[in-house]
Amino acid sequence: MLEKTPPGSSIELTIKLRRQNPLPDVNNGDVRYTLEGLRQKCGAAAADIALVEGVLRAANIEVVSSDLGTRAVKAKGDARFVAALFRVSLWEASDSRASFRIRSGELSIPAELHNIVVAVFGLDSRQMAYRAVTAKEHRPIPSPEDRPWFLPNEILPFYGFADRNCSGQTIGLLEFGGKFVESDLKMFCELTHLTTYPIVKIVDAGQILEEHRDDPGEVSEVMVDVEMIAGSCPGATIAIYFSSFTEKGWIDALDAAIHDSENRPSVLSISWGCAEGAKVWTEQAVREINECLQEAALLGTTVCVCSGDDGAGDQIQDGRAHVHFPAASPYVLGVGGTILSKRDGVERGWTEGTGIRETGGGSTGGGISALTPRPTWQDVDISLPTSAREGGGGRCVPDVSANAARETGYFTVFGGAPWISGGTSTATPLWAAVICQINSSLKDKTVGYFTPSLYRPAPDSKKALGSLVCNDVVKGDNSVAKVRGYKAGRRYDLVTGWGSPKGDALSKWLKSMAEQRVLSEPSREIQSERQ
Repeated sequence: MLEKTPPGSSIELTIKLRRQNPLPDVNNGDVRYTLEGLRQKCGAAAADIALVEGVLRAANIEVVSSDLGTRAVKAKGDARFVAALFRVSLWEASDSRASFRIRSGELSIPAELHNIVVAVFGLDSRQMAYRAVTAKEHRPIPSPEDRPWFLPNEILPFYGFADRNCSGQTIGLLEFGGKFVESDLKMFCELTHLTTYPIVKIVDAGQILEEHRDDPGEVSEVMVDVEMIAGSCPGATIAIYFSSFTEKGWIDALDAAIHDSENRPSVLSISWGCAEGAKVWTEQAVREINECLQEAALLGTTVCVCSGDDGAGDQIQDGRAHVHFPAASPYVLGVGGTILSKRDGVERGWTEGTGIRETGGGSTGGGISALTPRPTWQDVDISLPTSAREGGGGRCVPDVSANAARETGYFTVFGGAPWISGGTSTATPLWAAVICQINSSLKDKTVGYFTPSLYRPAPDSKKALGSLVCNDVVKGDNSVAKVRGYKAGRRYDLVTGWGSPKGDALSKWLKSMAEQRVLSEPSREIQSERQ
C-alpha cells in the first residue's frame, strides 16, 4: 500500500552537473590523468555550481556541500519543497525486505537548470545493493591438510604468488550496510597468526540507517571483505567507504572513493550489486555509475566487482538469465567464482547445492548484460555458445574468477565467532589483493584499468592475454532451477571468464603494461583547447 510522503520529511539529494569537457576515451588505460588534472578538465564549472545552489536556496532547500571534481551538489530539504522543485510525487512503500520511498511522475529539471543538471539522486530510496557473502559457522582450525578450506593468507601461494608485504598501498572497500568491528578483526588476526595488523580508515560517504549498520548479514559482508584483504595483502591500508544502499548511495560512495585525495586507493573492491532484471536500475543511475567508473579507469584505479552468487538467474524469479550490475560495467574487472581443490589443484566453476543461496546453495553469476552494450574489445578472441549469442549483444560477465565456494572457502570472523565464508564476495577482494601485490612491486605506477587487454592478443603472441595469464577453468556451469545458464569451457566462458590468476605470468604482463603507461598533462590540453 502506498502513502504519500508526509510534509516535514527530510530528503537528502545528490545533484550531478554537466562536465566542462567530456571524459576522454579510456584507451585501454594507456593514458592516465592526475586527480587534479581530471578535475580541471572534466569537472563542473564554478558558474554552474553557483547557479544550482541559487535555485536550491530559492526553493527553500539547504545546500550542504558542492564539489567541482565530482560535479555534485549535495542538499537536503522538506519533501514538499523537493517534490515541488522537481514536479514529482513522493510515496512511501514497502516490500518483504524493507520500507522505502519512490517517486511518480517524470523528473522535471527547472528551466534555468536545463542542460546543467544531468541527474538527481535521493528521491527514490529503493534498495540497489545486496550482499554476496555466504557462510557457515566453524569453531576450530584444523591443520591445512585436514580441511578443504583456506585461511586468507594461504590462498595466494596456490595461485603462484609469494607472500609480499604491501605497506604503502591502499585498497578501498565500498560497503552499503553494516559496520567495521575491530574486535572481530583482532580475533581474526590472532587465530590466523597474522603478524601485520592492517591500518583501517573509515570514510562516511553517506548515511546508513541504524538497522542496517547492525544487521548481522551486512556486518558479515564488511568483515569478510576486510579480513580477506588483511590476510592476503599484509601491510596494505584498508579504506572503507560506507554509504546507503540506494542509487544515491552508489554515487556518493564511488565519488568519495575515486576522488579521495587523502587515502588514494589504487584498487577498489566491491562485493555488492543488484541484478539488472530487478528493474530498479534507472537510466541515470547506470549512466552516472559508469561515468564514475570511467573516471577511476582514467585515474589508474583498478575496480573489482563481484558477479553475484545465485547463478545465471541472479535471484530474479522469471526463468530468464540475468547478470549483476555494476559487474557488467565496461570499466571494471568482473569477478566470478570457482571451486579450488587443495588435494589435486583442480578448479571448476562454482556451484553448490541448489545453486541459490535462499535454499542453501550458491553459484557464480555470469552471462550477458541487457543494459551495457558489448565493448568492441570483447568481440575479439571470444567464442560464445549459440545459446549465449541469443542473449543479445551485451557486455559479457565475468572477466576472471577465483576460489569462491563455501566448501573450499575462507576462515573469517564476525559476530565474535569463526566462520567459513564463500561467494564471489571473497573472490573479488582476493583479486583486489592480487592487483595490490603487483602494484607494490611498481615504483610509482599502478596496474590500473587492464580489462580490455585480457581479450586482445598478447605481445608477440596470437593468443589473447587472458589465456596466458589465467588458469583456464574448463568444467562447471551456472544453471539454476529453471534458468538455463552457461557451461565453462576452453578459453573464455560465461562462468569463469578467462579463469583464475596465474602468478608469475600475470605479474609479468601487468607490470610490463603498467611501466609503459604515460601520465597525461591536462593543463596543456586545456590551454591548447582555449587557444
